[in-house]
Amino acid sequence: MKTTQSTIDALWQRWRKEGDLDARRELLGRYLGLVHHAAREVAPRVRDAVSLEELVSAGSLGLLQSMEGFDPDRGLAFSTFAMRRIRGAILDELRARDPLSRADRSQVRRLDAAVIELEQRLGRTPDTTEVAGHLGVDNATVLRLRHRTAAAGSVSLEGDPGGQSLADRLGDDGAEDLFSSLMAGERAEALRRALDDLPSRERLILSRSFFEEHSLRDIAAELGVTESRICQLRAQALTRLRQSPTLLAVQG
Repeated sequence: MKTTQSTIDALWQRWRKEGDLDARRELLGRYLGLVHHAAREVAPRVRDAVSLEELVSAGSLGLLQSMEGFDPDRGLAFSTFAMRRIRGAILDELRARDPLSRADRSQVRRLDAAVIELEQRLGRTPDTTEVAGHLGVDNATVLRLRHRTAAAGSVSLEGDPGGQSLADRLGDDGAEDLFSSLMAGERAEALRRALDDLPSRERLILSRSFFEEHSLRDIAAELGVTESRICQLRAQALTRLRQSPTLLAVQG
């Protein structure tokens, strides 16, 4: 039977005004889907470090906190209020698991910035010697930093100075839906043509990520750049793809 807004309002009234635990349990059950939605958004980006079940567990804590702090009389939709808390709880879990120190992440950001600047200047991916020269360090330092970043899995954190932003890593939300919706008939052909129009490296990153299901870490190792740089390139490629006239035509 379809739940009416009046029924939901009555549940909130029973829980917030009367402390009815049965109403609280029913509300939690109704909104648990928000937790699974948030966890599924994050899971593909951190699958090497944190399981979906652990993300759901962390997000559930955020849902509980939302239940405690929500005031239905203020007129704000609970889903809007709760998603911020749920995502925040998931970020807290990632932050607690981060294997790299802030100093390490500061070095990662310097390395990424050097690679980006040299790419723009040279028109290609710089080699280790060129990156080391740009940073004023030896080759061994660059290789050691890349190795430590890859070994740690580089779990990303939102707002962590000196590290990759989770927003960078999650900036392509909905990408799986985009690819899934296009993997049939004429749409699949349009997707292939749109991919062919991308720069070769961006095309390789999307192909490895979505069709061959390689981890971002593996793609970074293949291309000789850091994982956060792969995240940036992937987001850039997805932006180009979404703006492709070929895809816009079949989605219109």
